[in-house]
Amino acid sequence: MTEQIDTNSALKTLNLKPGASQEEIKQAYRKLALECHPDLFLDPTQKRGAEEKIKIINQAYEQLKNYQYIDTNTVNTTSSNKTSVSSTASTPETIYQRGMSKASTGKYSEAIEDFTIAIRLKPDYIEAYKFRALACEKLGYVNRAKSDYKKASELEVIQRKFELRERIRKEQEQKYQQETAPQKPKRAYPCKLVKSLNHGNCIWRLAVSADGQFIASAGSDNIIKIWNLSICESTGNLIHTIKHDQLIRCVVFGNDNQMLASGSDDGSIAVWQVATGKLVNKFKVHSAPVCSVIISPDNQTIISASNDTSIKISHISMGEMLHVVKAHTHTVHSLTLSTEKQILISCSSDKTIKLWNLKTLKSISVIPHSAFITCIAISPNEKYVASGGFDQSIILWDISTGKKINTFAGHRAQISSVSFSCDSQIIGSTSTDGALKLWQISTGEELNIGTSKINVAKFSEVSKSLICATSEGIIQIWQCD
Repeated sequence: MTEQIDTNSALKTLNLKPGASQEEIKQAYRKLALECHPDLFLDPTQKRGAEEKIKIINQAYEQLKNYQYIDTNTVNTTSSNKTSVSSTASTPETIYQRGMSKASTGKYSEAIEDFTIAIRLKPDYIEAYKFRALACEKLGYVNRAKSDYKKASELEVIQRKFELRERIRKEQEQKYQQETAPQKPKRAYPCKLVKSLNHGNCIWRLAVSADGQFIASAGSDNIIKIWNLSICESTGNLIHTIKHDQLIRCVVFGNDNQMLASGSDDGSIAVWQVATGKLVNKFKVHSAPVCSVIISPDNQTIISASNDTSIKISHISMGEMLHVVKAHTHTVHSLTLSTEKQILISCSSDKTIKLWNLKTLKSISVIPHSAFITCIAISPNEKYVASGGFDQSIILWDISTGKKINTFAGHRAQISSVSFSCDSQIIGSTSTDGALKLWQISTGEELNIGTSKINVAKFSEVSKSLICATSEGIIQIWQCD
């Protein structure tokens, strides 16, 4: 609200003495208004100063001018018989309300005068513009009404932009305070680094065999490397190097640990023999990059998901597509299986997680999400599903009810992988910012492991270890207690 000033201050602002006539007041106002008009100044600082000064001049003028308008009977006679102006205070709000009262009784011309005074005192008075426009409409002043409505709309846009900037500023300030505030030390996760393997280039994908004996790493060099952790060799346990023609989007071991499947950018799927590193079969059933592959529990078929929005079932030895599931409306990023419940789970950029009957391939349920979902994992006890996506958080879901259990927030970029510990008590997550975070499911506490530049991480259920792959091509093997 504009600060009120008394009559003496108003006279002093216009360089007038007590007893000045209305004509003298008007002339003084016009002179100062011309001298201090903001358009006369180019320098931003001077221009702002002029804008503030003109507001004060306008307020002083309206304070003095309104004396006769508000109460023409209020006149004090001094010893010199000169007329002085009363100290009736006026603000944009009181004048606006006076105009509203007059408009409500049909005195539109007088209301327009009051709205005009309020606008002079407060140039961004949106409501005054709107009701002056309405009063003008009542009197048939169509062009004036259009002009006022337009000005009110322009001011509303400016106000919304200002409010948006203020909200962003406050959010940034809050974020800065959170980031710079003293952080409570995170409790260390009980594990130790026992081995490091060198893939040679940035690792995008990682697979760990069910028995924890083998690791497959897929890098930006279009190469898959298979490692045998049970062999103690100075060469770093590398047993096979497999060259791909295209970028490798996904790798997975079969349940019997004898086969490895991979999906490529060209829409093809390859199946490799783990013991020899030789190609078993290669077939192309998708028209876009293959994002996720699973070898079925009976090791007879491949379940694959793609950018083409579909899930497809293909026979491994025949290399033929058996079934097509029109799964999602956008890219299907990840698949996982509940072997006990015979459920296939998929996630997509269409912001949904879907559960499918593995035998009939019919939809069981749909879990909606607020953002693109890029990865999912099922807990070893098959009670939970964890999902990660573009909202930089990990959400824990109850697989039976589809209800959200908890949300884990702390990453600063989209989530790239999620994995459960062997006891289903810890979730490991990585994001494109290179951070690895571990979350205690029961408490929501974030645990510290002391590593960085991690692209993907997988828990090994049997060996009770955590396998991490870095952007520098290093595979870290952490033994968990």
